[in-house]
Amino acid sequence: MIGILLCGGLSSRMGEDKGLRVRNKMTWTEIGLKNFSDIKLRSWVSINGNQIQLYSSRFPKVNFVVDDSNLNIKGPLHGLSSAHIAFPEEDILLLACDLIDMQPYILNKLVAEFDYTDAKAMAFKGEHIEPLCAIYSSAGLKKNLNDYYAGELKQFNMSRVLDRLGATYLPIAEEWKKYFINYNSPDIISL
Repeated sequence: MIGILLCGGLSSRMGEDKGLRVRNKMTWTEIGLKNFSDIKLRSWVSINGNQIQLYSSRFPKVNFVVDDSNLNIKGPLHGLSSAHIAFPEEDILLLACDLIDMQPYILNKLVAEFDYTDAKAMAFKGEHIEPLCAIYSSAGLKKNLNDYYAGELKQFNMSRVLDRLGATYLPIAEEWKKYFINYNSPDIISL
């Protein structure tokens, strides 16, 4: 299993590149990578083609997966599918860079539960599904990509992808809910 930190979005609601925002002297990219490091997971940062030069200079020791320009897929699924193409045999723990409150022990719980199943995907579910803090198996990602190539994948909504894969869902403990806040707009940051 590898970790993929999603930083390649357009950040349209935020108005600036979320992966480069700073909290406590660390970029959001560094915060996400630290979570992967804390659980001893090899990791890559998923970026789009327009970010290559900036991220390479800002993070010279980081491994990147660049969105595959041959895929006509929108949103986070583009980054996830590109990572699967780069690492077709790996299960992927996907984490959005704007989940800056996420804790390593929660990620460890997800990994531990996944290791004891044959699930094609596993995610947390509280009031809604958390597809950007989830594990996608290589078999599930292969099926999803084959469906895309066959023209059967019409929607790129990550929650629907999880449902199509028959994902297993773990409940979010009440005391964990605060760690699942997506800081994806200035309004949320100012709360």
